[in-house]
Amino acid sequence: MRCRPMARYFLHLSNSFGFIHDEEGAEAADLSDARTLAVTTIRSLLSDEIKDGRFNLKGKIEIADDRGVQLAVVPFSDAVEVADANARMTMDQPDRPGT
Repeated sequence: MRCRPMARYFLHLSNSFGFIHDEEGAEAADLSDARTLAVTTIRSLLSDEIKDGRFNLKGKIEIADDRGVQLAVVPFSDAVEVADANARMTMDQPDRPGT
């Protein structure tokens, strides 16, 4: 059984702070694995923002190959599910159904 060589993917970040060109890249088995890496990266970035009480979903990660060809774009909004952005919990509301 032969092992498939890992490809190098570059995850270029674009958000409200600007653009960061990935100079190093990361190895992944295929584009699907590179997308998973992009989603994990986005979630990590957003978790830092959430600690400050807000987050911005207007960013994206552009996935490129080693020739610089853009293969996919992963919007920040694809990395999280917002259950109800308009709901606000009040002190007298239970935090779980049935409590």
